[in-house]
Amino acid sequence: MNRTYYVDYLANQAILTNIAAAQADATQAIADALAVAADLAALSVNGEKIGRFEILSPALNLDIDLGDFQEYEHIEMVVAARCEAGGDSNLLMRLSTDGTTFDTGNNYDVQYHFSQGATRNSFELFAQAGIVVGGTTSIASLRSASKITLPFFTDTSYQQNVKSVWGTKLGTATGEISDLRIEAWWRNNAAVQGVRLYNGDGVSDLEVGTIVDVYGIK
Repeated sequence: MNRTYYVDYLANQAILTNIAAAQADATQAIADALAVAADLAALSVNGEKIGRFEILSPALNLDIDLGDFQEYEHIEMVVAARCEAGGDSNLLMRLSTDGTTFDTGNNYDVQYHFSQGATRNSFELFAQAGIVVGGTTSIASLRSASKITLPFFTDTSYQQNVKSVWGTKLGTATGEISDLRIEAWWRNNAAVQGVRLYNGDGVSDLEVGTIVDVYGIK
């Protein structure tokens, strides 16, 4: 190959390599932007406020009775969560068909989209005993925040679906801020009459400052 042409060839190859790298960066940027847009869309609250449930003294569970809200098609819950010292964990949910007995069996299937610091990860878990719908923190002046949606929660034709988006902060060191989006299915198609929220370690109380505002959408 003529040396002049060879130099031109190498230059062209370098340009093509740079273009490919730029395209890869642009593709990743679009994917990240779409993920952020999905998070923001999930955080919007719709419907009318129909109830507030809160922890007034430390307790293992916060039960939310949906029996009086069956005229609504969808339920949305905005959650702020705190836990006792040393109990920082996930906030879990179980569902009920009667408002008093909550399904503790391995009947929940969940897809997770998790971010911690600059790291993103996705994974699925089948046959779980509860659904991670948020986080809990005992750090002074902090609460974890979630928005949970139960679409068509009285429709008995299909398995019940739960969606949640949340964020939690445990400090100011790298990796101490995280967020999560989940899609979950309960292996039951009965109408949801109640939900139970509890701390993921199974032994620590939810603390004063834990509040759930419930919204109904017709």
